[in-house]
Amino acid sequence: ALSPPGRARVVGFPWGAFVWGANLGDRPQHAVGVAGLRFAPFEVTNQAYQHYLQAHDADAPPGWDGAAFPPGQTAFQPVVNVTWAQAAAYCAAQGKRLPTEAEWEYACRGPENRSWPWGDEADPALANTLENACGQAQTVGSYSPGGDSVFGVADLGGNVSEWVASKAAPYPYVDDGRNNPIDDGSPRAVRGGTFLGEQWQG
Repeated sequence: ALSPPGRARVVGFPWGAFVWGANLGDRPQHAVGVAGLRFAPFEVTNQAYQHYLQAHDADAPPGWDGAAFPPGQTAFQPVVNVTWAQAAAYCAAQGKRLPTEAEWEYACRGPENRSWPWGDEADPALANTLENACGQAQTVGSYSPGGDSVFGVADLGGNVSEWVASKAAPYPYVDDGRNNPIDDGSPRAVRGGTFLGEQWQG
């Protein structure tokens, strides 16, 4: 994927473990391990998705005119309205894949189990959420580096939400087939904050 100037295309982090859940209702706390991997530091931009559409026989998201992104949007805003299958196909075309729900969570919270990517205190200045009243997605990385996770991944706490590989399934998080990448029609999980939601919801 293309990145705004001055930032790496991928960031890496080693094997790690974190505590998932909050011991509230159906969310018991439990330890989850994650293998080392490389992670794209930005949400996929309109420009990157445009280049993908120009190079592949793929369906465009709603609002696009062929490979032209919707009027009023910019090249470095994140692409929106893609289905899970479209997101997975885009990643595969780059020789990559969507992260599992646990991988996304670890990339966001880090080994310190942060409440938000940047720390344990809410801060509207560090993510594009409803509190900012922007009313739309912003250029990817607009809240970097202050709003980045400990691993240098941007916009996990706001802007637009991200698809993950995992099926939407209840806690606890276990290897029960929920990460099967084959599209069998099962609902998939979405993670992260959005400009349409309040920060606590991210």
